[in-house]
Amino acid sequence: MGRIKFYADAAKVGMPFMSISVEGFQMIMMIDTGSTNNVLFRYVYQQVREQLREVETDYTITGIDGKPNKVICVVGSALLGENRHEMSFLVREDDDAGVMLSQKMGFPVCGIIGTLFMAEHGWMLDFANQEVVYE
Repeated sequence: MGRIKFYADAAKVGMPFMSISVEGFQMIMMIDTGSTNNVLFRYVYQQVREQLREVETDYTITGIDGKPNKVICVVGSALLGENRHEMSFLVREDDDAGVMLSQKMGFPVCGIIGTLFMAEHGWMLDFANQEVVYE
């Protein structure tokens, strides 16, 4: 059984965060059990777009505001703990949420890891030990 430590104390900041490496670029991602998909904020995508592959499919996501937003999907290789995974991310056009989240947390938040990825890889969140546990 593997374990990956949370980047920040979820009890103090309200959500678990972890540091991952996507195509060699270090990112702090929020682990969000309320989000279905992985999301990458556009300001981050602009910095790493050359290392990611765009998927030729139309995607629409609905944010917390209830409004549907057309997004692009990109794929890259991510290192999470000791394991490398092919990860897909939906890229939000609107960076307001990412900027506000980064300001509130006091560190740059690059995106979200959603429940589909967690379920596919058998992740369990252990809040007592501030870890992602996986098989």
